[in-house]
Amino acid sequence: MNRFPPKLLLVIVLGIETVVSGWAIVGQLRRPAPPRPPVASLVDAETSRHFRELWSAADTSGQNEDWLALGQAFAVYGFFPEAERCLGQARQLAPQSVDTLFWSGLVMNRLGQTTRSTKYLSEAARRDATRRDECHYISARNHLRGDATADTQKAEAELRQVSSNHLAGQYLLAYLLVHSDRPGEAMPILDRLIAGHGDIHRLYQLRARAAEQLGEFDKARDDREWAERVPETIPTDAVADRLGDRGHQFGLDNRILRAGQLASQKNLDAVVKELNTILKIAYRPRVARLLASIELRRGRSASAVKLLETLIRRDGSTADTLIELGLARQSAMADSGKILGTFQLALRHKLDPETCRLMIRLVKETGTPEELERLEALHKHAEGLQAFRDNRLEEAIPLFRLATTVAHREQADSFYFLGECLRHQRQRRPAVNAYRRCLELRPQHGRAADAVNRLGEG
Repeated sequence: MNRFPPKLLLVIVLGIETVVSGWAIVGQLRRPAPPRPPVASLVDAETSRHFRELWSAADTSGQNEDWLALGQAFAVYGFFPEAERCLGQARQLAPQSVDTLFWSGLVMNRLGQTTRSTKYLSEAARRDATRRDECHYISARNHLRGDATADTQKAEAELRQVSSNHLAGQYLLAYLLVHSDRPGEAMPILDRLIAGHGDIHRLYQLRARAAEQLGEFDKARDDREWAERVPETIPTDAVADRLGDRGHQFGLDNRILRAGQLASQKNLDAVVKELNTILKIAYRPRVARLLASIELRRGRSASAVKLLETLIRRDGSTADTLIELGLARQSAMADSGKILGTFQLALRHKLDPETCRLMIRLVKETGTPEELERLEALHKHAEGLQAFRDNRLEEAIPLFRLATTVAHREQADSFYFLGECLRHQRQRRPAVNAYRRCLELRPQHGRAADAVNRLGEG
């Protein structure tokens, strides 16, 4: 039996070790280092720290889940090229991972690479039935954007695979049908959607257009008027929604979420300390509002007032913020004139019945009978508007009638909306009378003038 000489055997063993070590080194070199954009200069310190942790985990473990998590974080914060590099590594490690395929589709969509986005989403839809509707819908939007030109036929084919309860997908399918001169196919879809979602103005607008194409002009006019009385819209950017939904899992947003979840009467001191720390890291309006509400619960109304005043100074006023400030000032026993002025500013942003009620309580204590009468009339007008927009016309009519009897800042509009309610109830002559009274108070009220002309009374 031939035996290797000892020196030759040693050479062979060393050679094998060298080859193995070389492959290991090459493998390490081929693994891409986590992309490192200048995050620290673009996000807050807490989020930057979280990114460093995710980089370290991906670099150390090299596991699909860690690369996916880093890619998701990059995507949520808008670093889409870096997100794609991470997701590319995740796809190499786990080509069948539905999460990785799905997020790759989202990121490619944001990078404008719609063909690749659709490829990943199609594979994700094939592997996961729970994501099928979302994947086909985003793919349809990809086809409408197109890497070069829109492809409406492929978009329609994708939408035909979306289930009937996917609102955005069914709306987009109906939209394509109407805009490709097939209103008859769109009508059953729109009728079904409106039956289930009667508060969405886009559905009525699209059905009005379909009705016009079919020559049903009275129906089209009715739908356009309905569209003016319903407030809701349809969220159509599914990618932005998905990215927004994941924002709370990363960085400072995650810390804010955890602080909010901890808030209870037993540990308010700790939560206040944490929220103040967050505000020092990065000013977030919603954190300031949450902190103000907690301070009110703790009986520290002066602190709540200061927080809300700072919020308004930094980010501008909204009706809701002004109402909160008015309530905080009330709790702090501020001057009644200042409190009333705060609520009046809130009313300029949004005519809201609840704000009117708050003001009525104050005016009853400190105002004149004339001020109270005008404010109560404005309150009726606001309640009438709310009923009108909810299509509760039977409730709106008596409210507007009460509002028209007193001279207040919206009296002309009270007559106009009274006319609208009466017209919708086919009370033509009383409606015209209301429109004319509106025009007497405000001659330049264009909608009232149009309504009179439309009814042949101009």
